[in-house]
Order: sequence, then C-alpha cells, then structure tokens
Amino acid sequence: MKIENENSIERLVRITLICAVVILGLICCLNIPEKKDINGIKNEIVKTDQQIRSMKEKVRTNSPIRQDNSFNLIESETNCQKKIKHGLELTFGGLKNKDDFTKLKPEVVDTMGKKFANFYCIYNDGTKYLKNDFVDVYFSDIDNIHAAEVFAFTQYQVRAMGKNIPISIGFLIDYDLEKQKVNNYKSITMKTNDVINYEGSNL
Repeated sequence: MKIENENSIERLVRITLICAVVILGLICCLNIPEKKDINGIKNEIVKTDQQIRSMKEKVRTNSPIRQDNSFNLIESETNCQKKIKHGLELTFGGLKNKDDFTKLKPEVVDTMGKKFANFYCIYNDGTKYLKNDFVDVYFSDIDNIHAAEVFAFTQYQVRAMGKNIPISIGFLIDYDLEKQKVNNYKSITMKTNDVINYEGSNL
C-alpha cells in the first residue's frame, strides 16, 4: 500500500514536470521575435546612434574650448558684460523723459533685444527713473557659445507716489557670445526698502 502511494506521488511529480517543460517551451516559442521586429529594433539602434553622433558634433562645434576654434571666450565674455551693463544702465536710469524713451529705444533694442525693449521701454508719466545704482553681470559655466547662461542684476531708483523707491531686478539671460546678442531672458523682480550699499563687483 505504501509502495503504491509512492508510485502515485512519483507519477504526479513526473507529469507536473513534463507539463512545466511543455509550457515553458511554448512561452519561449511565442516570445521569439519576428524578423520585422528585429529589423525595427536595428533601425531604432541606428537612428539613436546617429542622434548621439549628431549631438556630440553639435557640442564639439559649440564648445568654447575646442582645439580648432579661434573663438576668444574671455574677450567675448568681456564684450557681453559691457553690452548688458550698458543696456541695463540705459533702461533703468538713463531714460529720464518721454523723448528719451523714443530716441534711445533703438539703442536698448541693439543691446538687450527687441523683446526686452518692447516690454521695458514704455513711458509712464507716473514713474520717473532717477538713477541707476549699479549693474552686476555673472556667467554660468559655458558649454555652448550660442546659448550662454548669464545672470545680470541691477538696482535703480524711481520717483513714484511722491517718494524715492529703490528697486532691484535680476535677469536670467540666454546670450549668443559669438553674435553678441540676447536670445531670450527671464526677469526676477525684488523691491527693497533701503538702497544696497554697493562696494563693487568680484568680476
């Protein structure tokens, strides 16, 4: 009786194992990719490889430190700083009256771009620009001379509602160092109760 039970258990185990092997074999057969799927995967790999090569070439071409590049990074950064400094000093403190806004707007367009000039060079009789206290210009690490990230910060004073108001404003600027022009910008506005004691820049 005991031997018959053992034989039954062995038979059951053997049948279970055979079924498991058959099922695994079917799964493997079903998961074998068709030729068109393999070709599709190959095409995607080739396409990705081409995109990587293209991106590497773009980075190499736009790098300010590439060996075959005659681009002078230090000189371009200096010119950029001068241009942005002049543009912000002119916009926030140099435009004193309605005539200034009309006559000097083209100069602001030249230094800071049309988008910037159209937004900030709008005469408002209720607000008078008194003076520009200072402008600072900083660079992030530059890996693309056509899209350098620049941070500019300025403080100026306006006369509004019968009193002098110091205002600080910062700009994140996307700048093309080769063409020396502003691609785009974002502004960060702050208002202060006291004028910042400015003692110079580390630049």
